[in-house]
Amino acid sequence: MDQNSPQNLPTSLYLVIGLFVIVGFYSAYNVLIALIGGGLKFDLGLLLIPCAYGLSQESVGWLKASIALSMVFLLFNAVSAGVLYFHSETLSLFVYSQLLVGMLLPVVVYFVLVSDKVEALFSNEH
Repeated sequence: MDQNSPQNLPTSLYLVIGLFVIVGFYSAYNVLIALIGGGLKFDLGLLLIPCAYGLSQESVGWLKASIALSMVFLLFNAVSAGVLYFHSETLSLFVYSQLLVGMLLPVVVYFVLVSDKVEALFSNEH
């Protein structure tokens, strides 16, 4: 990206970057709370912070990493949904709604990241 030109990122990409920052910092907060409590925790959401920065800098590598990470989140949430569905106990509607959102968001993010606008933006020589 040329340092003298303003960024003209699509609005949908700004929303994905914002979502990555929110989820990334929420994950960092959870890890910090676990460390303070004497536990050890790693959250894949931490990887969204550098992905957000890389996307804002129009990095093709971080675009690919973000696409891959969104698929990892989708796979993880789909497996979690399957395990909970076949679990013998009845779960609340809230748990199922969280899983549904957890599966829909990575799909939406994926389609934004592979959209024609984003592809055209990241295919330009910087």
